[in-house]
Amino acid sequence: MERFVVEEIGAGLLQNPRTQPGTNKVLRVLIVDDEQGFCWTLTKVLEDLNYMVISAHTPPQALKHLQSDPQIALALLDMRLSDVGGTEGLTLLEKFKTLSPSMPVILMSAFGTPELKSEASRLGALAFLDKPFRVEKLLRLMREAVGGAIAPNQGSHEFVS
Repeated sequence: MERFVVEEIGAGLLQNPRTQPGTNKVLRVLIVDDEQGFCWTLTKVLEDLNYMVISAHTPPQALKHLQSDPQIALALLDMRLSDVGGTEGLTLLEKFKTLSPSMPVILMSAFGTPELKSEASRLGALAFLDKPFRVEKLLRLMREAVGGAIAPNQGSHEFVS
């Protein structure tokens, strides 16, 4: 069972995360995870923060989205995309970096090893996020990736998929 926790943090006016800094473009995030419940939950969290979220559950779906939507600004990619193997995310990361070299990619996994994290970094991943994770940590990584303010979700909520 995957868990998300959104912690209550200090209130304050922050830039609307729906737009990229200095533009009027909608910030589009691609989530790639074979666990539909996890993907749905993360999508709802990010949509509540006004992100445009596109979801894919398989590598072919993810590649199709990336090829057809050049406005995708960030990808959140699960390491294991099937019950077989466990490193499909690395293969997909390589393809993402070929198609869109400057797009930041954050890898996620409940099975991260130092070797996998090192390989992900070598292939160009911005970060490796261990599941389960706090949404606040993800938002900090997203802020680093796109160089803009990320608005916090107010209140204390736990999301379980």
